[in-house]
Amino acid sequence: MTKQLADLFKVRAGEERTVSLVLAMTFLVAAGGTVGGNAIEALFFSRQGTSALPALYMALGVSNFIASLAITAVLGRVARVRVYLALPLVLATSLALQRVVLAFDIPWTYAVFWLLMNVEGLLQGMLAWGVAAIVCDTRQAKRLFPLFAASGIFGGVVGGFLTRPLAELLGTENLLAFWSGSLVLAFFVARTLLSRHVVAPTRAGASLIQDMQAGYRYVRSSPLWRAVSAATVLFAVLYFSLTFPFAKAATRAYPSAEQLAGFFGLFGGASTGAAFLASLFVANRLFARVGIMAAILVFPLLYAAGFASLLVTRTEFAALVGFRFAQLVYLQGIASPAYESVFNVIPRERRDQVRAFVNGVPDQAGIVIAGAVLLIGDRALDTSQLAAIGLGAALVTAYIWWRASRQYTGALVRTLRTGQPIVFTGEEEPFGGFRRDGAAVSAARAAAGDADPRTRRIAVEVLGQLADQGDLLVAALDDTDDDVRRVAANAIARYDAPTLRTHLEDDDPAVRATCAAALLEIEPRAWATLDTLLRSDDAELRLVAVRGLGQSRGSAAADAIMDLATDADGRVRAAAVRSLPAAGPAALPLLAAAIRDEVRAVRIAAADALVKLGTPALEVTMSAIEDGTAVDDALDALRRMPAAAVAGRARDVARRRAALAVRYHAVARGLRVEEERAAFARDALVRAARTHGAIALGALAALAPDDAYGAALTGLRSRDRVQRANAVEALDAVGDRELVRPLLAIFEDLTPADRATDLTELRGDEDEWIRDVCAFATVRRTPMGGAAMETLATLPTMERILFLRHVPLFAELPPGDLKQIAAVAGEQLYEDGTFIAREGDAGNELLVIVDGEVGVVTGGAEIARRRRGEYVGEMAVLDGEPRSASLVARGTVRALRIGRRELETILRERPEASHAMLIVLTRRVRELSRAAAPAR
Repeated sequence: MTKQLADLFKVRAGEERTVSLVLAMTFLVAAGGTVGGNAIEALFFSRQGTSALPALYMALGVSNFIASLAITAVLGRVARVRVYLALPLVLATSLALQRVVLAFDIPWTYAVFWLLMNVEGLLQGMLAWGVAAIVCDTRQAKRLFPLFAASGIFGGVVGGFLTRPLAELLGTENLLAFWSGSLVLAFFVARTLLSRHVVAPTRAGASLIQDMQAGYRYVRSSPLWRAVSAATVLFAVLYFSLTFPFAKAATRAYPSAEQLAGFFGLFGGASTGAAFLASLFVANRLFARVGIMAAILVFPLLYAAGFASLLVTRTEFAALVGFRFAQLVYLQGIASPAYESVFNVIPRERRDQVRAFVNGVPDQAGIVIAGAVLLIGDRALDTSQLAAIGLGAALVTAYIWWRASRQYTGALVRTLRTGQPIVFTGEEEPFGGFRRDGAAVSAARAAAGDADPRTRRIAVEVLGQLADQGDLLVAALDDTDDDVRRVAANAIARYDAPTLRTHLEDDDPAVRATCAAALLEIEPRAWATLDTLLRSDDAELRLVAVRGLGQSRGSAAADAIMDLATDADGRVRAAAVRSLPAAGPAALPLLAAAIRDEVRAVRIAAADALVKLGTPALEVTMSAIEDGTAVDDALDALRRMPAAAVAGRARDVARRRAALAVRYHAVARGLRVEEERAAFARDALVRAARTHGAIALGALAALAPDDAYGAALTGLRSRDRVQRANAVEALDAVGDRELVRPLLAIFEDLTPADRATDLTELRGDEDEWIRDVCAFATVRRTPMGGAAMETLATLPTMERILFLRHVPLFAELPPGDLKQIAAVAGEQLYEDGTFIAREGDAGNELLVIVDGEVGVVTGGAEIARRRRGEYVGEMAVLDGEPRSASLVARGTVRALRIGRRELETILRERPEASHAMLIVLTRRVRELSRAAAPAR
C-alpha cells in the first residue's frame, strides 16, 4: 500500500499488511457471494416464483437461529482463529455439493438452496467481521471498518457486474462453483492474516445453552445492548418488508432466469458501487463528525422516508427500485460497518457470544416476524397498508436507537472497568456484614484461639468490627503476639477505651501508642507515653506513635499530628498528613506544603486529606494544580471534591495544558528520526504531550457529572492496546469537543507529518526539561563508549538517559523519570577478574552493566553471564538476604550503581519498573530451572 493511499484512507504506519489482507478477504467473500447469491435467487424466482417468500422468511429466521446456535457452540469450544480458518472451507464444500444437486433439477431444492444461501451469507459475514474484530481494536474499528466495508462493497460491485456475463458464459448453475472458489482463496488469505495473531484460549466444559445464556446475560445486563437487541428485531422486519415487494415486482418485470439474474447483477452493481463510494469517502468522515451511533440513527429515518414515499406512489416499481437502492447504499456503505463497530465496545471475552446471540435471536426473531406479517399482509392487506406498517416500525426503531445511543458512553466505561478490575476497595468495615452471619461469627470466635498468630490476628480484626465481642477482644490484649494485641487495642479503642489503661506499659510500642492515643482525653499518663515515642530518634517509633494518634479525635492529638506533619522521615509525614483533617481548616497551610512534598506517599496522603476537608480545601488544591508543582495528586483530589466553585479555573488549566499538548505532539510528528538522539527527543516530546493531555483531561474529569473521564484516564495508562483504544473512544463519545477532540490524536496517532519540524524552536521553551532535550538532540553527537568515553566520569546525564532507555527495567519509564534515575545512579569501573560482589555478602546496590560482561558464579561454577543493558544484584537488594552468588567481571566492566533506598523508591512509585523487574526475575528463575534440569 503506497503512502498516498495510506494517507487517503487513514491507514497508519505498521497497519499496511493487516489492512491489505483484510481488504483482500472481504473483497473475495463479497464478490463470490454476490455472484452466487444472484444465481440462486434468479434460479429460485424464475422457476418457483415469489409466492413462497413470506413463509421462507419465517423458515429463514429459524434456520439462521440454528446456524447461530451452532457457531456459538463452536466458538465456545474451539479457538476463534481455528473457527475462522475452517469456516470458508466448510462453506466452499457446501456450495460445491449444492452445484452437484442442481444437476438433478429437483423443484423443492431451489427453496432449500435459497435458505442455505442466506445462512451461508450470515456465516460469511461473521467470518469477515469476526476476523476484522480480531485484528482491530475499538479505535481501529471505527477508522478502518468503513474501508473494509468498502472493499466488500467493491467486491459486490465486481460480482454484480460479472454475474450476467458469467451466467451467459458458464451457465447460471455454475456460478455456485465460482462462489466456492472465492471462499477457498479467502481461506488462504485468512490463514496468512491470522498467523501472527494470538487469541486467548476458549473456556472448557461450557454447554451450548450456557454459551447462549452468557450472551443473553450480558445483553440483559447492558442498557445499550438491550436497546440494540430490540432495534435489531425491527431492523430485520424493515429489511424484509422492503425486500419482499421489491423481489415480487422485479420478478414480474423480468420473467426469465437470465434476465432476472442480469437485472439483479446490474442493480446490485450500481447500488454496491454507490455504497462503495459512500463507505470510502463518506462513512469515515461521518463517523468522526457525529459518531457511529448517530450514523446508524439515520438508517431508520431513511426507512421512514422510503415507506412514506411508497404510501404516496402506491408502490410503483420505480419507487421500489429507488427506495431499495437507497436502502442498500446506506446499509452497506455506512450502517453495516457502524453496526459492526458497536460490537467492539464489548469486552473481548464476551464479544463472540454476544454477536452470536444478537445475530441468532433478535435478528432471526425479526425475520420470523417479518415473514409472518408479510404472509398475512400479502393476503389481507393492500400495499398502502403494508407501507404504513413499515413507516410505523421505522419510527419506533428510530426512537429505540436514539435511546441506545444515549447508553453508548456508559457501555464504553463499563468495558473499560471490566479491563481494570478493582481488587482493593476502601471499606470502612470490610467485615461488617458478618454481624448477620452467625456461622461466620462462630468461626471467627473459634479462630481467635488458634495456634497460628496470623489466624488469631485476622480473627480479632473481624471480631473488632462486630461491637458485641468485647470478651474475646479483652482477652486478646494479653496475647503473646504483638500484632494480635495491637489489633485488639485498635478495636477496643472504638468501643471501650478505658479498658486500655492496663496496657499503657505494653512491651510493644505500637500497642502502647494505640492505647495512649485512645486515652489522651481521660488518662493523664497517656500523653507521657506518647510523648516519649514522638521524641524518639527512631523513625519507626515515631511512626507507630503517629498512627496511634490517628485513632484519636481529641484536640491534643490534633496538635501533635500537626507537629509531625513536618517530620524528617517521609513515612512519618505521610501518616501525620493523612490524619490532618482532624485539625480542620487550621491544617490547610500544612496540606499546601504536603501536596508538594518530594515523597509521593506524602502527596497521596495530602490529596486524601484535602478531599476529607472538602470545599475549604479547594483553594489549596487548585493552587497546586495551577502552579504545576503537584498536578497529578492535586487533580486526583479535585476529582473527588465539589469542584463547581472552581469550574472556570479548572477549564483554564485544561485549555492551557491542551494547547501545550497539541504543540508538542505536532513537533514530535514532524521530526525526522534518523538517529538515536532524535528518537529520544521525539519520545520526550510525545511523553510531554501526553502528560499535558492527561492533565487537561483530569481537569475536565473534575467537572464531569460521572466517572467516564476517570475511567478513560485509567484506560489510557493501561498496557493493553485494546483498553487504550476503548479509552480514546470513550473520550471521543463523551468529551468536550472543543478541548478533547484535538487531544485524541495525541494518545493514538504518531504518523509522520508531511512538514518537517525543527527542534531549535523549542530550545527556548518554558519547560526546562524540553529545553535540555532539544539542546542535547541538536548538538554534535559523541558516540557512547567511543574515544570520548575513556572513563565513566565522562558519561554525561543525557548519555546515561539514552543508555537507560535500553535497560528492560527502565524501558517503560518516561524520559523525565530516566533523568531522575540517571542523577542518582553512581558510576563504577571494574577490571577483568575483579570480584564485584561475593556470595554471602550483604547486598545494598543494584548494578546496571554499561559495558563488558559479568559472570554469575556459585559453588565455583559460572551459572549465567550478564551483558550490556542487563542488571545484577537485584535479589539481595529486594529481600535483604546475603548475596546468593558471586559477581565477577569478565573483561573491563563499566556499570551504573543504584542503592537499595533509591531502588525501593523507584519500584514503589513507578509500577512500570516493578512489572519489568518481575518479568526479568521470572525469566531468571526459568533460566535456573532449565540449568538445573539435567542434574535431576
